[in-house]
Amino acid sequence: MAKNWAIAIGINQYNNLQSLNYAKFDAEAMRDWFQNEAQFDQVFLFTEDSEAIPARPPIPTQPTFGNLWRFLRVNFEEKLLEPVDNLWFFFAGHGQRAAGKDYLMLSDSDPGDLEHTAIPANIIPIFKINVSRHFDLF
Repeated sequence: MAKNWAIAIGINQYNNLQSLNYAKFDAEAMRDWFQNEAQFDQVFLFTEDSEAIPARPPIPTQPTFGNLWRFLRVNFEEKLLEPVDNLWFFFAGHGQRAAGKDYLMLSDSDPGDLEHTAIPANIIPIFKINVSRHFDLF
């Protein structure tokens, strides 16, 4: 039977960009839907005050570049899900385009150094190779 996983990220507070009002709420609402309505097997929430993900050591879920990159690396560098499985990725926050590339801006992203402080939007399809054939980014 196929597994269904989701990652929901909502960022209201930014260090270097204008803060938002409802991104965290949107991510929490999506988490609730994934868990309660869709009954996903695993849902990971990244907001300013979400709980750490159990690991050794635990992975903080404040939506910083380091935290999210570590989570993606630890969970998806090696094949974790099978081709029949599904991974949904929800992001509510700022995005930025530079040099023909789109970036997801995290709470500590530097608009002057996107390559080293923001998540390239195309990183998700790269991880998809090690995830599953069914990947939804919204």
